[in-house]
Amino acid sequence: MASVAPTRLAPGEVAIHLVAGLGSGAGDAIFGGLNDLILVVGPDGAVEYANPAAGTLLGVEAAMLVGRSIRDLLHPDDVARAFDAESRVGTPAASIGVAAPLRMRHAQVGWRWLELSSGRFGHEGSRRTVVTGRVNDDQRSHERIVGLMAAGVPVEEVADALPGLADWRLPAVPFGIAIDGRGPARHLTGHPAAVELLRAVAGDEGWLGRVVVPGEPVTGVLADLGPAARQVGRRHGLTGWVATRVRSADGAAEALVLAGTHPGASPTSIVAERVRRVGGMAWLVVEWDGQRRALDRTARTDPLTGLPNRAATVEAIAAALARPDRRPLAVLALDLDGFSRVNDRLGHAAGDQVLAETARRLDAILDPGDVLGRVGNDELLGLRRGVSSRAGAEDLAHRAIAAMEPPFVVAGTQVRCGLSVGIAVTDGREHPRPDVDDLLARAGGALSVAQGAGGGRVVVTCGPGTLDRRDLL
Repeated sequence: MASVAPTRLAPGEVAIHLVAGLGSGAGDAIFGGLNDLILVVGPDGAVEYANPAAGTLLGVEAAMLVGRSIRDLLHPDDVARAFDAESRVGTPAASIGVAAPLRMRHAQVGWRWLELSSGRFGHEGSRRTVVTGRVNDDQRSHERIVGLMAAGVPVEEVADALPGLADWRLPAVPFGIAIDGRGPARHLTGHPAAVELLRAVAGDEGWLGRVVVPGEPVTGVLADLGPAARQVGRRHGLTGWVATRVRSADGAAEALVLAGTHPGASPTSIVAERVRRVGGMAWLVVEWDGQRRALDRTARTDPLTGLPNRAATVEAIAAALARPDRRPLAVLALDLDGFSRVNDRLGHAAGDQVLAETARRLDAILDPGDVLGRVGNDELLGLRRGVSSRAGAEDLAHRAIAAMEPPFVVAGTQVRCGLSVGIAVTDGREHPRPDVDDLLARAGGALSVAQGAGGGRVVVTCGPGTLDRRDLL
């Protein structure tokens, strides 16, 4: 018996048969699992079919879109552009057009930008248009993130915007972001279920260190993450996870992007791709924050000695004065004795070596909480805080003078530089309390007295016009 060749339908005929079955449930069977919007528009411009994702992206039940005019769903300013693009679609029985960014009506947020494409099939009088669309928020979200960073917004606030990069694409999947390295506490943000899971994971697995390493997304089941994570999963119906870790180049900060998964959610491969994209943005945030902190350190550090510069030191003094507990504190003005002779005899390169070595010697004798900065050529400024500020400041000053006693060896030559110190002390009970300028002026005046007495001295002032000249005897 002769075989009969199977009948092959043209693409347009396939589409016609498909549309004929949309109302019977074939549409959702085919398009229900897609994350992209699918609309079938009839010859009169009314929507004949909308897949579930269309309803999600436009903030309504998909059934509520059926019967509405496509013109009503488009922004008034975009209608002409949309129909002009549709009219330029080719004339065969089935053909497609090029994607264009257009705004569609959203039930909650007003208008939403989508990348829309249209394809037409059928013949004159019965022609249908299939509209497909996906959210075009990646670029907008990227621009928003970069804008926040450029404006100097704290990294925690920038991180708060990251989960939105995932939510618009996979709204049913809980995404969470954790930023580490900004202090004693991690910053967690995102969907409440994901944040709860991150908190549990951080406690059980030490920052997922044994599960997720920096690199591409890793997937697993909640059983991998410890008992606390399993409890969270049971409460929220989560069974699996996808996560990626990213780290700044200096290793000082890292971020973890985690998505919880459950039966009926988007395929794991789709979730992993979204996690990878959000992870890329999270890396941008932690890397930018690391570079910003590095630039801030550079702007506040003396390049020769590595000590805080004048601005950073004065800021530390102001912050100490502003404390509500009004703790006593002392400001020390220090100047190298004989430094100009080193420059005159051996040159400025030798002088730079002496300054750098001086910074190393003095930094080695500082106690925790002390501040020492370079504020001029051979001028240093120190801060000591605490209930025994005067005694502590005098002790620090004498140890600083003793640290300068060994000779410096520069250019094969031994040279000596001493140290003069002026100290201004406030006990916290002065009224009005002195400001930074007051204390700097007092310490500077005491330093001038110490230098006038021949150097290598410590002079203390405990208030306006008071000097303790014990060390001058």
